[in-house]
Amino acid sequence: MKRKQSLKGITLVELVVVIALFGIIVAISANMITVAMRAHQQTVEDYTLQSAIRLATDKVSNTVRYSKAVFAVPESFVDSVARMDPDWTYFSVSPDGREIIEYTYNASTGAHDETVIVPAQDNIYYELNFQKDEDPLGDGATDVNDRLLKFTITAYYAEEDGSGNLVPTAERIVFSSEIEALNAIQIVDKGTLSDPSVAIAYRFDGDTYGDGVSQVATITLVLDTSGSMSRTPEGYYTWNDSERKITKLKEALIGDGTTGGIIGQFAAEENIEVAVVPFSYDANMYTESGYDTNTFYNSQTEETALTTLVNSLTPNGNTNTGDGMRQAYYAHENFVPVDNGYSADTDQYNYMIILVDGETNYETNVVTGSHTETVWDWWSGSYINVDVVDGTRYSGEGEVSANDWPASAPVGYIFSDNGNRDPYVQMIGQLIQDASIKTYVIGYASDVAGGVGVIGSSTDAQAIYLYSDDFDLSEVFSTIANDIMAELWVVMGPQIQN
Repeated sequence: MKRKQSLKGITLVELVVVIALFGIIVAISANMITVAMRAHQQTVEDYTLQSAIRLATDKVSNTVRYSKAVFAVPESFVDSVARMDPDWTYFSVSPDGREIIEYTYNASTGAHDETVIVPAQDNIYYELNFQKDEDPLGDGATDVNDRLLKFTITAYYAEEDGSGNLVPTAERIVFSSEIEALNAIQIVDKGTLSDPSVAIAYRFDGDTYGDGVSQVATITLVLDTSGSMSRTPEGYYTWNDSERKITKLKEALIGDGTTGGIIGQFAAEENIEVAVVPFSYDANMYTESGYDTNTFYNSQTEETALTTLVNSLTPNGNTNTGDGMRQAYYAHENFVPVDNGYSADTDQYNYMIILVDGETNYETNVVTGSHTETVWDWWSGSYINVDVVDGTRYSGEGEVSANDWPASAPVGYIFSDNGNRDPYVQMIGQLIQDASIKTYVIGYASDVAGGVGVIGSSTDAQAIYLYSDDFDLSEVFSTIANDIMAELWVVMGPQIQN
């Protein structure tokens, strides 16, 4: 009986229980495998997305750091490829929001080529946002770094609603960073609070104006070369040439062997014309090694001419600031872009930088009548005849073209009284202001605040720089150059194509 009982088989209930348990185990295992596979797929997708976002951020970082010009632009600049300026490259989300693309203009096809930086993934959409960081330290300081750009790349799940609009369902990745431009003069943000920047337009070449929009900047350097420029900035006589103001001025303009000076900064661009206008008793043009003062030279292709003229500056005589301003004013007025290698529709932007190291004590008097007067010309060291009808200067050997005054200029002669000559400066300053010539004034001595104030107010100067204990002339000129070139970038930025 015991033997027969031990050979008893598995009952149906037991079999059902075993099968049920086995099914549960299989179901749990299958579910775990499915979850694991989904997790793996999610990890792969996240890794792929993160890698793509990393490529995009690297692209933005390198672009901002090394471009010659960077503009953050709103939707209206990139809502279609046809509206993109052929002179600029763009970094933007594709119109369908699925990809992040670099648009590079191809001159042979007349269209922008598309390079996909972040490829499309199922149900993943992207948003870009760019804006300048006006207060990077969060301290409300006014001396902010004008070359910082904040950007955000957002990837999110989205579905289309019944109208075909994308509706975000869940945020996937948000990456934010801040980049400083190293080569660009500044970052320009064309966006607003209501219409923020969603793309960047940039270029790596030195052509700031491109083929579609043409501009030229004319810049006059109106430089005091009176005898006091041979002294130190504090006004002391010195035998050490390196301590003299004239030496420091030359270094600020053309460099000291380690830096290129303001002219070197301008020479990086193709469309900046510079004229050297020195003045003491007067500001009459003179020639040095075949190059003329009061004449515009291209800062890039004719840098040698400007360097030669700066090196020729020699302290001598008194201070006729008004004549320096007058000669510079007419240099701007007489510059014709089309006669200097630019197109007929070139826009001209005028700037004047005036440096003085003493109060004005000479002036060019305005006179009336129709006769010739014999006056002493301190610059040439001889008596000359002045026709007070049109101001043309003559010597015993005939007309001296280098001393011609523009026919429309105030006419008269050099007045040698050492009294205050600010009214003449104010008269010329008003001409400069009326002509919308943007002016910067530098007072390179501790006792010229009054005269500098007159120059600044009469010309409506953009900025006035006064000498102080920590004054650095090269830094002042560099600041002015950056200000001018930054404004030119804004003027010459990408245009919306119709």
